[in-house]
Amino acid sequence: MKHKILVALDGSDESLVTAWLLKKQGHSIRAVLFDVSEKSELKEQLVQHVHDFERKLGVPVQLMDCGKEVRDIVSKEISFEQARGNRYDLKAIFDQKFLFPKLFAMKAHFQFDKIATGHRVNLQFEPLENLMKVVRYQPKNEDESALILGLSQQQLQSLEFPLGSIPMSMIQKLASELQLGGGITPVKFELPNDSDESVENIDATEAAENNVADDLSLMVETFNPSVIFGGPVEASTITPSALKNREIKEVWLENAVWFSGHDLGLKVKNCLMSWSFEHQPIAVKVMQYEGGGLKALFDHPITGEDANLFNGDQVLWLEGDTVLGGARVVKCL
Repeated sequence: MKHKILVALDGSDESLVTAWLLKKQGHSIRAVLFDVSEKSELKEQLVQHVHDFERKLGVPVQLMDCGKEVRDIVSKEISFEQARGNRYDLKAIFDQKFLFPKLFAMKAHFQFDKIATGHRVNLQFEPLENLMKVVRYQPKNEDESALILGLSQQQLQSLEFPLGSIPMSMIQKLASELQLGGGITPVKFELPNDSDESVENIDATEAAENNVADDLSLMVETFNPSVIFGGPVEASTITPSALKNREIKEVWLENAVWFSGHDLGLKVKNCLMSWSFEHQPIAVKVMQYEGGGLKALFDHPITGEDANLFNGDQVLWLEGDTVLGGARVVKCL
């Protein structure tokens, strides 16, 4: 079945190949490029990019000025996380608080059948269950399932992620052979870094002396002030020396969401929990507690460098490579 699809472009190989693949499949494609810049020279470059995209892809591209809207949304979320002493991911904030809500609003207003992006997420429809399953992209260190946490089953079923089963090397090869990029850099979003609001890195010894060793999230740099969306976003990390004596036996979580569209009727659920591509997922019992939150109990404590999990981090619930959903960390004990 052919669909009318809205494709979000950002200038990356992933988004451009996404639009090209869907057009090749015979769908009716319209693309949108969100202008999140403030500098006039960047805006002029984006206008030229739009002409290049239209010529290379053969699809109409709308340029939307969203700089102030994005800055207001992202700044508000960052201020909230800073006030709680949390670690956070700027890419996740952008996608979850702006990108997907904006795309679904446009879908409804302009009556598109589906939305497509270049996210590396594998969606598999199960007709007997009328359920869209989320399966981790391979290799797992390039999976972006965490960026779509919070989307409902109805929303998942109106999404197209055509890159979900295509290796990154093939995506880059396609973009090169088809000359889709042509030296065009992804859209850059810059957020001024106000030093007065920054959370400074604290030496582990100093932290211990000030009795804040139990909340190492305070040791994290707040964010990279210049992020290119569509490219890799480097997550904040803690130095190994700061993790040396850390031990976590259980984790309390909030904002738990399930891709099944409901809470699975859980009281206790044995599954895997993942929060870092550098370590294997860890077996947990996920238990409900009052208020709709969750706590994850580990069979064995995680220690040292494996304990690189902090307030504000997002975790994924897994059954094998199937992503059940996720949540946000509020306390590590």
